[in-house]
Amino acid sequence: MRWAEDMKVLWVFAHPERRSLSGSLYDDGVAWLEQSGHRVIQSDLYAMGWNPIVSAADFGEEGGQRLLVGGASASAYAEGRLSQDIVREQAKIEWADTLVIQFPLWWYGLPAMLKGWFDRVFLKGFAFGHRALDRGESTARSTNCSFHCSMAPFGTPE
Repeated sequence: MRWAEDMKVLWVFAHPERRSLSGSLYDDGVAWLEQSGHRVIQSDLYAMGWNPIVSAADFGEEGGQRLLVGGASASAYAEGRLSQDIVREQAKIEWADTLVIQFPLWWYGLPAMLKGWFDRVFLKGFAFGHRALDRGESTARSTNCSFHCSMAPFGTPE
């Protein structure tokens, strides 16, 4: 398989145990990309201590009032009032032309840590609700997606 040259890859890893099969795949995948001449930045959500909980503080809002997440996040994004951890993750996504999201399937879904990353980072104005997309325009950057899955039974011995 021929890969694009000089890819800029953001690898998001959402598994609490780096010594797992997932951790080995993560380490080997990042190493292979780097040895192949690609640039890789990483977001290891558990190692970063990522906060998966959406709160008014994410949007520079005062607590105590009803939080309307859609409106609050859109205006905070437009006005530059997002919390810095969200801004850093969005900057990584903007930098990358390839996004790898690696996680185990738990109870038929993704871990809450990763769900919280999506909830806090993929906000209106940043990930959706763009005027160009509203007009039916799109780019390969926003529509070229590929999904791959590998599985190991729960509790697989080392």
